Amino acid sequence: AAPELRTINFSVDMNNYAESYTTVYLSGSFNDWSTTANPMSDPDNDGIWTTTLELEIGTQEYKFLLDETIFESLSTTESCINEAGNREIVITEDIDVPNVCWETCMACLVALENIEDSDFIFTLQPTPAQNYTSIILKQNYQSGTQVYISDALGRQVYTIIIEANTLQHSVNTSNWAAGTYFVRLSSDDKMGVRRLLITK
Repeated sequence: AAPELRTINFSVDMNNYAESYTTVYLSGSFNDWSTTANPMSDPDNDGIWTTTLELEIGTQEYKFLLDETIFESLSTTESCINEAGNREIVITEDIDVPNVCWETCMACLVALENIEDSDFIFTLQPTPAQNYTSIILKQNYQSGTQVYISDALGRQVYTIIIEANTLQHSVNTSNWAAGTYFVRLSSDDKMGVRRLLITK
């Protein structure tokens, strides 16, 4: 008998990936881990790559990879990763696999892109940053400013309080991995979030 097939929609969000690449591929047990068999597409250039496959029912393992060479490096402590370090899906019916951020099991965090959306006005210079970035406040807050920086997975990597009457603070990022970080500032009753890109 012919194998039972189901329609599976895959998607991966590359917006937090800092390096350059050309094409995202889907590689897994269903294509013998081919690095070229299933290219994905991003026709509207929003950074979210998708593909639809007809796959047999049962358990399938897979990873996303870039340009036929760079596989995701996945942590087995993540909820969607099996002991072999691969993504895993159990297929019994048609599935829209939830969109995930590259190398994580979660959707990408999104920061306020437009400074004016934030009631707490600050900028980051330079960005993208390599060895340091400066937080530049647009006004003085008398009670000081709490700085909280997290990586794309929400893990805190830096925190400090900028004293009152200080409008600039430099952060050493030389030991940080390349990728996207989120800088949250709060003072009095105001809060703002900016995206910080680290390149190496």
